[in-house]
Amino acid sequence: MSQITTVHYSKREDLKFVLEGIQQFGLPTSYHGVNKAFVYGGYVRDTLLGQPFTDMDIYAPCIDVAAKFIQWLEQSHRIISLETRTHTDTDLPDIDYQSFSMVIQTPRTPELKIDISYSAALALHENSLRCCDFTCDNLMMDINGSIFTRINAYQIGKNKEYSEAEWTAKCIRDCMERKLVWMIPDRFSKSVLANAKNSFMGKMNMRLDKMLSKGFVLTGEHLTSFRLLKLTPVSSLSAECDATICPICQENYSDTSDKSTAVSKCSHHFHTVCIQKWISKKREEGQSEPKCPCCRKEIELYY
Repeated sequence: MSQITTVHYSKREDLKFVLEGIQQFGLPTSYHGVNKAFVYGGYVRDTLLGQPFTDMDIYAPCIDVAAKFIQWLEQSHRIISLETRTHTDTDLPDIDYQSFSMVIQTPRTPELKIDISYSAALALHENSLRCCDFTCDNLMMDINGSIFTRINAYQIGKNKEYSEAEWTAKCIRDCMERKLVWMIPDRFSKSVLANAKNSFMGKMNMRLDKMLSKGFVLTGEHLTSFRLLKLTPVSSLSAECDATICPICQENYSDTSDKSTAVSKCSHHFHTVCIQKWISKKREEGQSEPKCPCCRKEIELYY
């Protein structure tokens, strides 16, 4: 398997090669509302901003089309590496879906990284609703350059405020102005269980940090009730707070002021990285809902 470093591509020919390659196996009629391939996420965002992209996230019409495209690439000796992933972390536990992560050779690029998901799976649709974080990431593009939204306004309860054209225009405008506007649906943020919430909030913090590092700005605008509190530096802890030592690593907070902290629902403080590793370790040991290491109560973190 080839070792891939971060490479920036800027060739529209690569996108045409991938989407045309998929659509040669497209269905003659609409299959679950989709009968063509799209690129979404970072590629669309970077294209609108005139920036090079690092990889492609692709929607295929269905699993059969994705499989035929992969077979076609194999027969053409264009696959450098291929990994099949089965996703089970959706809100529909009885339904799994697959995605394919691969590095391929195109006529213009020696190594191009693409991830393909098939949109006919109900679980994939549910997962997209949960994971589409910001409006600037809610865009997808077809082979002709036409731009659509992955999640429609009505799916987050905003159909009375935006027509579909207005909703698409808002997502494009937020992207062009580098604005970060949260849009995670309430039915996910309000129903996630405590043990899953810790992981989910941690993931959203990482996504926020990544977008901030790209020059995007958090505006404070929220289209749903979802809120994400930024990780708190140890140096910002209240003077009245009696927490001076992380109970896991035993390091003094005053000596590690560059590290972020998390506070549990039961009001105990930890270095964020320490409590996240501790929770992961307990889950590996078979504890589905780890308890607070200080008081043994159900642990839920406030970031």
